[in-house]
Amino acid sequence: MALFTKALPIKQQFNHFSHRHPLELSQLHEEDKAICSGFRLHGHPKHPLGLFYSPPYSDGEFTCDACGHSGHGFTYHCATCKFDLHVECASLPQIEKRKDHKHPLELLCGFSDELDDSNLVCYVCNIGMVKGCWIYCCLGCKIGTHLECGADHGNTV
Repeated sequence: MALFTKALPIKQQFNHFSHRHPLELSQLHEEDKAICSGFRLHGHPKHPLGLFYSPPYSDGEFTCDACGHSGHGFTYHCATCKFDLHVECASLPQIEKRKDHKHPLELLCGFSDELDDSNLVCYVCNIGMVKGCWIYCCLGCKIGTHLECGADHGNTV
């Protein structure tokens, strides 16, 4: 006698311990070496990202599109756009509250048209920010910080 069970519907969004907001399930077409595939993250909504245990490039290195630093290990990768994120950058909080600013800082995935990005300088370290990299910013005050300066845990609330 055969037992049949009804298949449960697959959740399209779910929470995962490695990421602070819901991940969306989607189809990934290039899966070689992907250990986790088909997730859309806030910083790259165009295509799904696969989680790779090593960069899918011949030199074994990638440049993170969030922070601009290189990486050699795990990466979220979009084969279509050659978009890469450190796992740590993919799990950054959307909002940072700092003791030295009265408003919460929002994570911007690339500079916004609302900011004058030609002279954007980090208000914490006073060093210019690289266009295209992610920043924490207060749109009301038109100020921003590097990711590492905005998440300075000695100054966060």
